[in-house]
Amino acid sequence: MSRQPSQVARELFLAAVVDGPVDMPAAVQQMLQELSLNATLSLDTADLAEQVAEQLSIFGALYSAGSLDVEQADRRVSALRWVLQELRSWTPEVAQPWRRLRTLLAVLAVFDAANAGVSVLLQQEQLKASLFIDGLRRILEDAEAQQVRPNNGGGSWWSEVQAAGRDGDYGQLKTLTYRLDLNFQPDTRLAIYLLWRIQPDLLAELISRKQDVLFSYAVCNVLGDLAPELALGVDDITFKFFSVAVVSDVQPEHSLVGTVEVFCELLLQVARTNHWHSWLQAYYKHLRGNTVSEQALSISLGHLEARHWADFISAVRLWTLRGAAESMANILVPFHQAVGDLTTAKDMWFLAFQRWSQWDYGHEESGMHMFSPAACSFDFPVAMYYAHLPPEEVAVEEAKLIEALASVEQQWFSSSSDLITHRNRLLSRLRLVCHGKALASGTTKEALPVPIQPDGEYAASRYHYFDVNLPR
Repeated sequence: MSRQPSQVARELFLAAVVDGPVDMPAAVQQMLQELSLNATLSLDTADLAEQVAEQLSIFGALYSAGSLDVEQADRRVSALRWVLQELRSWTPEVAQPWRRLRTLLAVLAVFDAANAGVSVLLQQEQLKASLFIDGLRRILEDAEAQQVRPNNGGGSWWSEVQAAGRDGDYGQLKTLTYRLDLNFQPDTRLAIYLLWRIQPDLLAELISRKQDVLFSYAVCNVLGDLAPELALGVDDITFKFFSVAVVSDVQPEHSLVGTVEVFCELLLQVARTNHWHSWLQAYYKHLRGNTVSEQALSISLGHLEARHWADFISAVRLWTLRGAAESMANILVPFHQAVGDLTTAKDMWFLAFQRWSQWDYGHEESGMHMFSPAACSFDFPVAMYYAHLPPEEVAVEEAKLIEALASVEQQWFSSSSDLITHRNRLLSRLRLVCHGKALASGTTKEALPVPIQPDGEYAASRYHYFDVNLPR
């Protein structure tokens, strides 16, 4: 049975921490000689890592299912043991200390897979000396990203990314960094991981101080779904924004325990800043249903105020799709259960009603046609609005819509499509009035109206009823 690369790396590191022969890799020896002769020579640790990996056939050892050559395996252990020995004895007093430390970290990273190897070192209390920690921090203070996106627009793209992060334009930042591919040097990536494992508060302080968009992105890329917890202690909204990107669309049951709660706390932190609106525009414009981000928002809304709710209502896109209605209900049903029928909670329903009524199923959108009554993103909050109106007001609205439907054929329309669209807008509004009445009277416990059906055989034939939500 083939072993996982992380298992092979772990065994390699366990062998290297035991006393034995050491051997400096030839590529490292050559690099250190060149650096000693030329203090201004550029240090490319990625290239160095590739040379070491090739000379010792490390990638083959980690990712090949075949048996290992004993002599080569001993060479790898001796080389890794040399790196560990040098790291433990490193001080800022050595020649070109920061370059030497970067070189050692880059070579160390070559021997590892999924950080399984360095985790062995940390468990054995190695690599935790204060001088070494200060060295990690110094490396990260000077770290820069090498962009490898060939079509990123060069300097203008870079300026746009920095400006979006600086201005808190998170919708734009999300667009600019979508599938962003950044190549940080291997020593930088390992330094991020090590400092996070050894002293996370120092890494958090460094992120807050640098306020660098791409460095924040790199840290989140290294930490993955563990980044949100670190973000709680980072005074940088852009870092918080990047930290949840990898978990936002994940279903809660497929995320780490506590992820929803951490995301919720981050939302509450953001809500106390002037970046709340921009954050919502980036993450909640298109609801996807039963995700970590939506569950977290559902919890946080109950701890916020109407001004925060208004930003949420304005951020969500109004879709005439049942899935959008279900996603919105998944957020607001728990909100309603948490806050109950408090007077202030009615602000949420009123805000949704206002936007929905003005939108009127795309009434102002050119070329918008409806070939059936439609669900929409705001089905639940609008029904709740009607559920909390005085019964006499609901009765007046219901009678008005019924009368308009009865007289629809007496009006002039430029085409049959316009007539059908107008009728279906009225029916779409009426179904929410009726569902609001049912919620108020307790005759239904369902958050959303029943699936849309033609109102009789004649209507189905006369108005060419077609529900886009029905399966083909």
